[in-house]
Amino acid sequence: NLKEAEPSLHARIAPYENQVMSIMTGGDYALVRSVESFEDYHEFGRQQAREMELGKGDVLVAITEGGETSSVLGSVDEAVAREAHAFLLFNNPAEVLCKHLERSKNAISNPKVTVIDLHCGPMAITGSTRMQATSSEQLIAGAALETALNRLIKKAFNGKVPAPLYQEDIDYSEAFASVLDDLEKAEAVASIASCIEFEEEIYRKKGLVTYYAGNALLDIFTDTTERAPTFMLPPFKKKDDKLSKPSWAFVKNPLHNTSEAWEDVLGRKPRCLSWTSEDYSRMGAAQKLISNPPQLKAEDLMKFEIGKEPDASRLSPNGSAAIMLASLADIQGKSLKQLTEAFKKLSIPYGKKKMIIVGSTEEKDFLRIPCQPQKSLLSLMERLAVKLVLNSISSGTMVRLGRVSGNWMSHVEMTNKKLIDRSIRLVSELCGLSYEDACYAIFEALHDLEKTPSPGERISPVQHAIARHGKSRNKS
Repeated sequence: NLKEAEPSLHARIAPYENQVMSIMTGGDYALVRSVESFEDYHEFGRQQAREMELGKGDVLVAITEGGETSSVLGSVDEAVAREAHAFLLFNNPAEVLCKHLERSKNAISNPKVTVIDLHCGPMAITGSTRMQATSSEQLIAGAALETALNRLIKKAFNGKVPAPLYQEDIDYSEAFASVLDDLEKAEAVASIASCIEFEEEIYRKKGLVTYYAGNALLDIFTDTTERAPTFMLPPFKKKDDKLSKPSWAFVKNPLHNTSEAWEDVLGRKPRCLSWTSEDYSRMGAAQKLISNPPQLKAEDLMKFEIGKEPDASRLSPNGSAAIMLASLADIQGKSLKQLTEAFKKLSIPYGKKKMIIVGSTEEKDFLRIPCQPQKSLLSLMERLAVKLVLNSISSGTMVRLGRVSGNWMSHVEMTNKKLIDRSIRLVSELCGLSYEDACYAIFEALHDLEKTPSPGERISPVQHAIARHGKSRNKS
């Protein structure tokens, strides 16, 4: 936007473009669909760091919510080996990780790694790191990035920064606390509750929800994608997949076609993986990955139609809803009117519609979730506000649909070692079993479900184990 609106200003800071890049386990494809077992491979993380050509003078900021993800720790090891600076952010007590996990201990105790332990206590709903843990990490990593960017801009303009690029110094702790305070006020809580009830009603009738957004699209992605493994829901499906069930929720950009939408949401061309059978064999992968390499290329990513193209698969006979989610960034970027007009046209086939805006109290056609996030170069507080709202809506909806036991997310899908361990601990806690006995219970449940598959909705092995061993515990 700056390049088009203020080309002379853009020219002053152009040398800093493309200096910050991301490594996602599984590549950008994993943004919409987690790649089974990829997190388990230390060498995969090393390989992705090699492909980024990390080296002396570079900085790797590695984020693993629990502090134990093998692929992320692999990227840390490779970065250090290549003489890059490495920071490791996680949200578990470091001493506990070092006591129980050798791979975590190796990274945490490495003097070349700067450890930032953000442990903030138990999650509000236990069994996933999608809420407090990721929020704290987004806050700290985002604040560091904004602060660095602000300093570079001041340097580029010799301290006399023009208005479009000016950012005052921010106390990020106070700014985040202010967002939390705003979202806990009665009007915001009532609006969030209304959104939960809206989605719950659709899902109870086996209907589907499709979100439409502009600037908030990435935030919706990170929430809706995580719902699949966390609550054992159908993941996003490709346009040529005629067999899989549609995901309960999906996301689309009402202004762009799919290829344009992907570049818009990422701010760049997609970076995907093109690893071959030989690559997987060299990295010590399981035979199933060597024999049948996952299709993770850019052309595979494009099969997820997140653009304005009509999609009949989102129009369920059981009911369907279109939700537009806007934020202050859409108002400031002057795209809200365009988004609204496009949404109204595209949402005509849907049975129900809702327009939601986070951060504004003035847009009359919208359900307003008022808050006043601190403005900044990367809109960090606005994005955190949207994230917190989405996490609350999706988690609250799943609680009301019975996909939480006590305060445990107990419909977890067991697609990698981390989720298997989480499932075992869930059963151990909820059924009063030792970790070893819970292991047996989980794998017995897997055997039962494989032997007698359900013709309808998939059953969580955790729920199956709880049904068996919870009952026996109650009898005793």
